[in-house]
Amino acid sequence: MFFKNRCHITAVLVAGVLGISMVTGLTACGSSDGTKVVFTTGFGKNEVFRIGDESCSKAEIMIYLTTTQNQYENVYGTEIWNTSLNGVTLEDNVKETVLARIAQIKTMYLLAKRERGHVG
Repeated sequence: MFFKNRCHITAVLVAGVLGISMVTGLTACGSSDGTKVVFTTGFGKNEVFRIGDESCSKAEIMIYLTTTQNQYENVYGTEIWNTSLNGVTLEDNVKETVLARIAQIKTMYLLAKRERGHVG
C-alpha cells in the first residue's frame, strides 16, 4: 500500500535533504569543511536514498512504514486510510513523515559520527 510511487518518495527526500542541508550549514554543493551534498539517480536496486556514506534500503523503509501502518490501524482501524485533508491522503502524509524521520536519523548519525571522529 505504501510503496506505490518511488518518484514521489524521491522528491520528498530531495526536499528533506535540502532542508537538512540548510540546517547543518551546508552552502550550495558543499561547506567550508568539505562536506558535499550530491543528488543522484544511480541508486542500487533496493536503495531508496543515500546521505553521505549512509544508505537507506527499501527493506528498512518498509519496516518503518509497516510499523507506522500497524500503529494507526490498531488505534483507528483500517478505514483510517480513506481519510484525506485538503486533497492530501493520510497515506501520503505518513509516507512523507516516515521518510523525513529516517532522513533525519541518518543525518544525525552522520553528524555524530563526524563529531566523534569514528568510522563505522
